[in-house]
Amino acid sequence: LELCIPLLRPDGILAVHIDDSEHAYLQMELDRLLGRARRLNTVVVKMSELAGVKMRYQTKLLPRIKEYLLLYGAGPEARLRPVQRSKDEATLSRYLRYYAQFLENPDDPPETWRIVPVRDAMASRGHSRSESAIRDFKIAHADRMVYRTNNRWFDSLPAAEHPTERFARLRSPWGVEYVWWEGRQMLFLRDHLDEPLSDVWTDISTINVQREGGAPLRSSKKPEALAHRIVSLCTEPGDLVVDPWAGSATTAAVAHKSGRGWLSCERDAGIAVRALERLDRVCAGLDPTGVTDAVAWRGG
Repeated sequence: LELCIPLLRPDGILAVHIDDSEHAYLQMELDRLLGRARRLNTVVVKMSELAGVKMRYQTKLLPRIKEYLLLYGAGPEARLRPVQRSKDEATLSRYLRYYAQFLENPDDPPETWRIVPVRDAMASRGHSRSESAIRDFKIAHADRMVYRTNNRWFDSLPAAEHPTERFARLRSPWGVEYVWWEGRQMLFLRDHLDEPLSDVWTDISTINVQREGGAPLRSSKKPEALAHRIVSLCTEPGDLVVDPWAGSATTAAVAHKSGRGWLSCERDAGIAVRALERLDRVCAGLDPTGVTDAVAWRGG
């Protein structure tokens, strides 16, 4: 760590993945090296399932399925980049129930807008109105599916300032534009399909991670999805990602697919050979695994 930290830009970020056995000691050491004020986040990551060898000890220990990600900034300019993720299916289904109205003419002035029930909109377009068809229609037309909710600022407006039209755009004193819908705020489904990333990550699968990249590693292999999230949080395209412990080259592969530069080090010659073979396949566009489809990687 003492060798790695000087490599960081003033706004660079150090990300370290660690398990329970060393987490507390590592945090204290990083606090000493970088300062407690530079600790940006401690993330809990679900890293295994309730199955396998760990269940052997369940009569005396709680099965360990989580690990930690410590994120430190090199200087006061360091910031994590906002990341949105899709809502899980159960949460999305609850949201979809509220959005039952369809905006027919969103490109026209608000005072001329026409809103109809989603089932009527589907019928006029010849769509089936099964539950699955309604769900698909709402998502496909998320920019036109609307819902009304309360807005305290609307409630505080004097009656003389209320729009006379059914629909109107209002700009708040803090610069945010809202849509007035007969005294309530209009929400669009498009703005609620995703949610901000928190410091608890339970949505990254570790199943079949050994198959990713065609580069086996006996233990501690990380999913590309995890590396991609970290790279997205900490860097912009064109930035340089340094991984001093390359292993199976997961971080380098993800950095390459994501348009970042990378530098990786591995002192075990046998592991390094497999890592290089993996990176050759990435460059050739011959690695269909991991985040390849998510980032539309085709080689290069």
